[in-house]
Parts: sequence; structure tokens; C-alpha cells
Amino acid sequence: MKLVRSQIPEAGCEVVYTADPTSFDDLGDGVCRLEPVQVRARVDPERMGIRLHGRFSTVLWLQCGRCLTEFSLAVSAPFEVLLMPPKAANGAVQEGQEVQLAEADLVVTPLEGDRINVTEWVREQLLLEVPLVPLCKVDCSGLCATCGADLNTGPCECDAPVDPRFAVLAKLKRPPAGQE
Repeated sequence: MKLVRSQIPEAGCEVVYTADPTSFDDLGDGVCRLEPVQVRARVDPERMGIRLHGRFSTVLWLQCGRCLTEFSLAVSAPFEVLLMPPKAANGAVQEGQEVQLAEADLVVTPLEGDRINVTEWVREQLLLEVPLVPLCKVDCSGLCATCGADLNTGPCECDAPVDPRFAVLAKLKRPPAGQE
């Protein structure tokens, strides 16, 4: 959803919409699909810029990083951004000129043009909610490295190869008590 800066009332406005999943392209390798994103935001003009804050919620369908099964993850997170026209403390900044940023500058996003793309800000926050290594469950056992069987359903039937460096240690293994 795009807002036109000049059409935002002085008292601000509430924005509620459902974003199409196709608006959120390239969320990462582990994301299989995305359900429609529910967005509720408030847009408030401020002295020098515009404050956009709200919350979004959706369901991500991810591929487990261990067992490769697809699972769903409900996501709901707040977002807030302060959009201000580009400026420098002492006037315009020349290209190539170095400027030291204050802490307040780090929470401000430059506002360029008259249009504000709310969906783009929601997309950035959604990217922060996608886990680096998605897991279907905390104790996911993954796949057998030899035969590829899903170890969550039970142990595999293959004989795991013994590392030749440890083959000597297998000879040192004592037989169970009573079988000597």
C-alpha cells in the first residue's frame, strides 16, 4: 500500500489492509510460501517528517533446516519508522563528503519523494522475523547423513560407516558383562 504524503491529514490516519503475499518477494531460501499479511498501522505527521508505526501478522510456511519438512510459523510483530527528508546538521551534504551521524540519525529513515510504501516497511520487518535456520521443532533430529531417512520418525536401518581414524577404538570396546 502506498500513501501520498501530501494527502495525510494533520491529525494522522489509521491504515488497515491485507497485503497480497506476492508483494513480499525473496524472503529467503527457507520460506516456501506466505499467507496474506494483515497490517494495521498509524501514520502521524510530525514537525519534520512522518512517523509510521503499527503491527503486522501472517503465517510463514518454512522448510526445516534439518529434516526438510514444511511447517508453519505464525508471525506477529510491531514496526516503527520515522521518515524525514534528507538533511545535514550544517546544510546540504556534498557528495563524497564525510558526515558523522548522531544516535538520533540512526533511527531516522530518509523520505524521498511524496509517496510512502507501507508494504516495503512491513517487508523489511518480516525479513527480521524469518529465522536464520528454521526448525520444525526444537529437538528436530534431522536426516540420516548416510541414507537420508527422517530421524524424527525413528532410527534408520542403515549401518553408519565408522570413521577409519576411530576403527582402532572399536577393538578396545569391551563386551557387555556376562558375555565374556
